[in-house]
Amino acid sequence: MDSEKTLLKPGVVIKPNCNELTAVDLVHRFYGFKVIELTEMNSYDDRNYLITVEERETNCNLIQYTLKITNSLESSVPNLIEAFNEMGIYLKQNGLTVPYPIPSKDGKLLVRVRLSEKSEAENAVRLLTFIPGKLIREVEYTKPLLYEAGKLLAKLTNALEKFENDALKNRNMIWSLNNVPRLRSFLFALKDESRKVLVSNLIKEFEIDVLSKTHSFKAGIIHGDFNEQNLIVDKVGNEFKPYGIIDFGDCHFAPLVFDLAILCTYIMLDCKTMDPTEAPAYVIAGYTSLRALTDEEFSIIPLCIKARLCQSLVLGAYTYSQDPSNEYILSSSKTGWTRLQNIIDINETMLLQLWKSVKENYAIEKI
Repeated sequence: MDSEKTLLKPGVVIKPNCNELTAVDLVHRFYGFKVIELTEMNSYDDRNYLITVEERETNCNLIQYTLKITNSLESSVPNLIEAFNEMGIYLKQNGLTVPYPIPSKDGKLLVRVRLSEKSEAENAVRLLTFIPGKLIREVEYTKPLLYEAGKLLAKLTNALEKFENDALKNRNMIWSLNNVPRLRSFLFALKDESRKVLVSNLIKEFEIDVLSKTHSFKAGIIHGDFNEQNLIVDKVGNEFKPYGIIDFGDCHFAPLVFDLAILCTYIMLDCKTMDPTEAPAYVIAGYTSLRALTDEEFSIIPLCIKARLCQSLVLGAYTYSQDPSNEYILSSSKTGWTRLQNIIDINETMLLQLWKSVKENYAIEKI
């Protein structure tokens, strides 16, 4: 399939048209479970439901799963959903706590359905294991928590270095930092002209200072959306510690440092317990305790953060214009424009020096 055809185009609605009754029917029809409780969870383009079911054998024990109905665009990409399943199983086998697929009654790891008689497109449906705990955004950000978040990302990156999949390697998606220039097609969703100019200038800067140099960065399959809503934490003693990673729907082939920059972006965006511009330093400290960064990789993180904020703000505004009922997609805009301006206003050299100093001092503290 032409990779251009897999990119989101303005005006195209791809979110599955599915209600709770349909979700319950899918679980019963294909997986043989009786649904006791169902709650829809946040998602940009898919439908995700937390379901509680009765165990098949006993009809007594209750088990929780995630029912994931993938959007029509990604459901149509050959071998993509199969690649997600393969990755989940691989990461589980390599000691990471991630969702992995549950077989249907027919032993299939995914089923494809038309959600209505009028629908021409099929949607991929999967039942995934549910990872219990709190989202990292639901607990207080501390230095050790952010350090461990960076460390967990490094563990994931180390594991994925040995994972190969052609569907993911060749994947082209609008949320990839590689596709930041394509934000120009969505700028109409911003009503403020000054914000359009701001984003346009950052896109140009990113093209010159990052995208022109990607050949020099180590690349591989990345998570693609390693953020505050996709990290699960559990309490260990008196501290919360990240242990689970969810939502691999944005994984693709890109420079590995992009994943670190994405995590830094959302930690900075959501941080309320310390200076938001300092918070990425602890994430980077944790990451570099297991993986080295080159000076060039380290130097592009601030601009990658700005570019990711632009993606979240522009694509969030666009998606909201298509689906005003989805409040989740505005989560970044609440503080995003302020954080973007904050990081723009800081001298980049001084910011990198701050991060390096904090990172080195914190490493000494941990000895």
